[in-house]
Amino acid sequence: MTSRITFILAFIMTAALQVRADNILWYQQPAGEWMEAMPAGNGRLSAMVYGGIARERIALGEISLWSGKPDASNNDICGKDKLDEMRRCFFNGDPERGNELGNKYLNGLGRSFGTHLPLGDMVADFRYPCGQIRNYRRSIDMDSSVVAVTFSCGDTDYRREYIADYPDDVIAMRYTASRRGAITATFGLNLLRKAGVKATKDGLTLAGKVDFPLHGAGGVSFCGEVRLLPDGGTVSTTDTTVTIE
Repeated sequence: MTSRITFILAFIMTAALQVRADNILWYQQPAGEWMEAMPAGNGRLSAMVYGGIARERIALGEISLWSGKPDASNNDICGKDKLDEMRRCFFNGDPERGNELGNKYLNGLGRSFGTHLPLGDMVADFRYPCGQIRNYRRSIDMDSSVVAVTFSCGDTDYRREYIADYPDDVIAMRYTASRRGAITATFGLNLLRKAGVKATKDGLTLAGKVDFPLHGAGGVSFCGEVRLLPDGGTVSTTDTTVTIE
C-alpha cells in the first residue's frame, strides 16, 4: 500500500495544488450520472469527476476527437441558382416552399458528416481497511478550479484532488491519505472509442481512432498517456491495468 499517488493525463508534472476555503460548491454524495459530476478542463482536455468511493470514475474528453472526414462533394447539390430560387420564395411570401428547397439543397449529402465524441473513462478501484465511511464531501473551488473528494474510513482520512492546468496542458490528479500505506488502487481505462491500451509500471498508454460509422467513414487518430507517480508502495500490472499498493 501507499499513502500518496500523483498521476497526470499527459507527460509532465504540475505544481502542488492550493485550495482556498471560500466560493466552493460541495455535495455530500458521489455523482450518479455525468451531469452531476464535477468538471475540470483547460479548453482542450476535460475531465468529469464522479467522486465514487470504491470506484472513482473520470469521464475524459479532448477537443480534437472528431469522427468523419473532409468531403468536398457534400454540398455540390446547391449552387447560386438554387439559392436565388430560395430567396425569391421567402421574399415573395412563400416561406413553406423556401424551407422545402432549403431542406433539399442546403443540408448536404452527409456521407461523412462527423461529430465530436467523448474518449471514455479512467477508473480507479480502491480497497480500504475495515471501517465505516464518514464525512464524505465532493467539491469544486470556483476560484482555484480544484475539484476535491474527501472522506474518512476507520482512522484514516482520504483526499483526492483534480485540476486541469493550461500552461502545461495536463489534467493532474493527486490522491493522499493521512496514514502511510493506506491507499491500494487499480487503475484502468474504459474507452468508448476503438483503441488499444497498454499498462506499464509507469502508467497507461492508449492509441486508437475516433470511428463512428453512423456518420460515415473517417475519424481522427489519437494517442495519450496516464502517468502514475506513486510515493512508495509497490506496482504491479496486467495487460491493461496498473495496481499500486
